[in-house]
Amino acid sequence: MKKMSALLVFLLLLGLLAGCGGNAGTSGQEPAGVTPTGQTSGASETGGSGRTDLNLSTTTVLTSVDPHFSEKIADMYAFRQTYEGLYFQDELTGKFEPRIAESYTVSEDGLTYSFTLRQGVKFHNGDELKASDIIFSFKRAADNPSVSARVAQVAEVKEIDPKTVDIVLKSPQAAFMTDLCGVYILSEKVVTEQGKEFGTKAALCGTGPYYWDKVDHAVGWTLQAFPDYYRGEAAIKTINFKPISDVSAGLVAFESGDLDWYIAPVANWDDLVNSGKYNTEVVAANHISVIVVNPDANEALKNPLVRKAIGHAMDKEAMNLVGFNGLAFTTDYMVDPEKNTGADFDLGVIYDFDLEKAKTLLVEAGYPNGVDVGAIMSWTGGYYEKMAQVLYDTLNSIGIKCELKMIEQASVSPNLRSQQYDIATYGWSYYGDYSYMYTRWHSSQEGAVYVKFTDKQFDGKRLDELLELGGREKDAAKRIQLYKEYNDMFMDAAVCFPCLNKVQTYVWEKNLNAVNAPNFPLIYDWSWK
Repeated sequence: MKKMSALLVFLLLLGLLAGCGGNAGTSGQEPAGVTPTGQTSGASETGGSGRTDLNLSTTTVLTSVDPHFSEKIADMYAFRQTYEGLYFQDELTGKFEPRIAESYTVSEDGLTYSFTLRQGVKFHNGDELKASDIIFSFKRAADNPSVSARVAQVAEVKEIDPKTVDIVLKSPQAAFMTDLCGVYILSEKVVTEQGKEFGTKAALCGTGPYYWDKVDHAVGWTLQAFPDYYRGEAAIKTINFKPISDVSAGLVAFESGDLDWYIAPVANWDDLVNSGKYNTEVVAANHISVIVVNPDANEALKNPLVRKAIGHAMDKEAMNLVGFNGLAFTTDYMVDPEKNTGADFDLGVIYDFDLEKAKTLLVEAGYPNGVDVGAIMSWTGGYYEKMAQVLYDTLNSIGIKCELKMIEQASVSPNLRSQQYDIATYGWSYYGDYSYMYTRWHSSQEGAVYVKFTDKQFDGKRLDELLELGGREKDAAKRIQLYKEYNDMFMDAAVCFPCLNKVQTYVWEKNLNAVNAPNFPLIYDWSWK
């Protein structure tokens, strides 16, 4: 019955694609000098050699076309193809590569970054990029919680001349270039013309190798190669995305040829590898899977001893085996030091799996006969659900009563950000530096944080201060010490427990030259044989 259910889901999605034609929310225009292809979002060319289209899936619907509004994984898959910043940071090497800017200098005091703009960069509507578009984009990013942390220390962005833009910081920032790479530059003209509709439909407002062609957030979205891209037109001409939330249905779609590249379910990994039909690769992601605990949810969770008992009841090895067939990596680090600067310090506070210790903490907390802590929130159909099931079993085995609360995937993040949960399984991707913790946990990030350190049991002021000082400190050793102090305080608060660094189990067609990444592929680098 499980296989039949997955198939029905897949057939339903195909039916929706056929019925809707993928035309909802189109931009109503083509980039300057581009002849419409007439290819629908669901169409693909047959065969292997000579193909120029690519069919991909995501596990959720598209949230927005606006890269300042969302950093959700499904959205970022498309954003990485359509938008660019002044620079780009390679996920594999950590190196910075010029994009809209071709070079930069930094003042002696570390406050002013002067960027020389690349000439001939065009937006997808044919307009040439101007310095005013960069100023507009930074101001706009500052007003959007999803990305505002990246520009929190920017005091001013100003045009020096048509080829030069200066970004002046409030204080020196060690990770500023990393932050900068995530600030996508938009066409002020296009965004202003669309007004409140921007983000809801296709928009020719980026400078990346692909432009938005057709957008139906719930059914599918199509990107087309931009002929006037300054680094040359991409080999893959058309990218079709469609959301398939059920991983089994996604695998059916891949094996039937409707998808060309897929992050396979780990339960099927050995079979896919041994079949010899596909290219396969396991890539360690720059990602953390966690258990988040809301100290304001109820009286039991307000008690730090109860929260620490939950921390010691996490069987990470079981979570890895059940969720990833043992392919992932258990971790005590909130930020993986192998892939992120500023995180290479010795851990002072960790939560080893120790049920006896957890029981002792419950007694010390005043609950010798157990306690009800509410619900573990997650969504159905992935490893987060399996992590939640393992935690549910171990908690109930020691008298910490709870229930499983499965909700739709799109609702998990809003619930976390509004603190509408008791316990949750969740995770996120990092971008190369420990300073990313600022975006999730600094009190200034209203609308983005998952726990508010406002209770008397937390020194929220010091936690904020350490993140700020660590972000400004350019001496690597001193910076690590600041982040170590923060990490020890954060872990002692027992509100978020690191569990796993996941892996990406990539599988793709034999004739496709795919270049895989820890988190987000760049289709510009791909081609068909």
